[in-house]
Amino acid sequence: MRKAFFYFLLSGLAFHFLMIITYDLRPNPISQNYIYPLFHQYWRLFVPPPKNNYEVKLILTNGKIESLNDYYVSGFGKNLIFDQESSVLALTNAATVFERNAYALGINNGNSQKDKNFEILNKIAKNMYLNAGGAEGIKGVVLIIKSHNDTLPLRVYYGS
Repeated sequence: MRKAFFYFLLSGLAFHFLMIITYDLRPNPISQNYIYPLFHQYWRLFVPPPKNNYEVKLILTNGKIESLNDYYVSGFGKNLIFDQESSVLALTNAATVFERNAYALGINNGNSQKDKNFEILNKIAKNMYLNAGGAEGIKGVVLIIKSHNDTLPLRVYYGS
């Protein structure tokens, strides 16, 4: 019985190492179909993929349009804004809450100045811009929502 268990364990280890070696080699049909699903982990294993892409743009008093997304994506890539994670999280949460409430109320596009959730998003976006060193006055905030589901149209909300 011990000998059988030893051979079973040895064959299991050999099979496991063979799978690891196959996973590390160049992609081939066997590794892609049978081994990658077992070893390769995606982020969706821990967090579901987002349903929408949010883009926040600021309309400045001088007529220029600044994108908060561009600044923060490039800033995180360069490690320039390592202490701003809570602001980005607050902005994305505010955008998600506003979008879900707007969808539930049937507001598809347009002026959202009177909506309390958009007001919160508006304040967070303006504070993030000022904290990032923005010197121009802000005339308005625009939220653009693009769904990953292609059947839903692009939605644009704005307020001052």
